[in-house]
Amino acid sequence: MNLPPKQIGESLIAAVRNEFPRITKLRAEVIFDRDRLNAMAVDVSAERTQREREIESATEESVSEFITCVGCSAFAPDHVCILTPERPPQCGRAYEFIKTGALYGYDDMTNIHHRALHSGINSFGTCAKGDLLDPAAGEWSGANAAAARLTGGRITRVQLHSLDEAPHTGCGCFQLIMFKTDQPKPGIGVMERGYKGQAPDGRTWQDLHYALGGKQAAGLAGGAWEYLRSPKFLAAHGGWKSVVWVSPKVSAMGRLVDGAVRQDGV
Repeated sequence: MNLPPKQIGESLIAAVRNEFPRITKLRAEVIFDRDRLNAMAVDVSAERTQREREIESATEESVSEFITCVGCSAFAPDHVCILTPERPPQCGRAYEFIKTGALYGYDDMTNIHHRALHSGINSFGTCAKGDLLDPAAGEWSGANAAAARLTGGRITRVQLHSLDEAPHTGCGCFQLIMFKTDQPKPGIGVMERGYKGQAPDGRTWQDLHYALGGKQAAGLAGGAWEYLRSPKFLAAHGGWKSVVWVSPKVSAMGRLVDGAVRQDGV
């Protein structure tokens, strides 16, 4: 059955408005002319390339605000994800996806909120950056204020790239855990979710997960695979130079990123 172009356009507009209710002005144009489409393809491709470059070059300093997510609050009420171009979501979701939800009202986790804290709000939000309090650790006054507001005052400081004083809280969905250790020498270890072995200090994924999940824990922080590629990865500790042990899958990724990571250290 062939749908009239008008009906196709109306369906597209309805679908976008359903997912992003904050978008008030929409226009759909249905084009069947191949020559016109081919002529437009060059401009569309150029615009997409430019947008990709903007996303790739974005930094914490260059963006105007940070993104927040409290989608895990049902089981982690003391956790709020502070998301930046250089600190992607711990769960592995795309930063751009959650940013879009924050800006345009999309929320696929409303029904699992911790009702006492976040009833009636979008899981995805924005927060002012505020002042940069610690460049190496990645501590911003606006991020601290957002964490305090969204956790009912239980978390008041978040350092995005440090495991020392106030590391990022852990949700429980994190793809990786970064942890301070004394084995095989003092430094930082990185373990991937599901690893069945032990770190040199004897800790397993279950040990680390229990210590971090749903809370802020000194010496521990969750992360996503993409964080391993971040220029600010563990910046307060010197980045990859501080890593003394990684589990096997992290080792493979680390070689791609740093060129020097081994399972038994760096």
